Amino acid sequence: MSKKSIDYKIAKKIIFERRENHISDQEIYNELTQQYFDKKGVAYLIKGTLTKELKEKYKIYNNLLLALLGASILVRFLTIFMLTNGSLKLMMLTFLLMVPLLTIYIMYGIAKYFVTIYRFCGGLTLAGIFMSISNFNNLTDFIINLIFSLAVAGLSFFMDKKMAPFYKPKNIKKDSQGEYILSEDQEIVQS
Repeated sequence: MSKKSIDYKIAKKIIFERRENHISDQEIYNELTQQYFDKKGVAYLIKGTLTKELKEKYKIYNNLLLALLGASILVRFLTIFMLTNGSLKLMMLTFLLMVPLLTIYIMYGIAKYFVTIYRFCGGLTLAGIFMSISNFNNLTDFIINLIFSLAVAGLSFFMDKKMAPFYKPKNIKKDSQGEYILSEDQEIVQS
């Protein structure tokens, strides 16, 4: 059997099925590397795929984060609508619509439990806070935005730390033959 490029959809399905049968991540890695030639990609995919237990445990927090991001999209669209009383040019309007579109992309990643998106969301929100500090006109609006943004950033970093505490792609250990070692953290995550 010849090896091929990773089919992420099929590989994730295999990971979920094998975990349901209580097969360790190391055994899943060994099986998938027989099918796919990208060992590093397989290791990252396994480490970045959450267990069903973790998804259930943090489902409420994940949904709260989605609700906060959804509300932020609504607020941004209302802001854009109020700013565009026909006075903004098409170029400026296009730029202003990019922020809600990026938020929708982040919401998609959070809804699908992509472990890399939580840290990105928190960092981007913090960057937005610093940008709004330099551009605030109304103190009340600024305080509401600050509280809202801090809630999103805090929840994003909380979810990143709790749901994927061992997702550090650059620090996945290898054995003497260059194979990735995945099982050592498995028992800690499951408990």
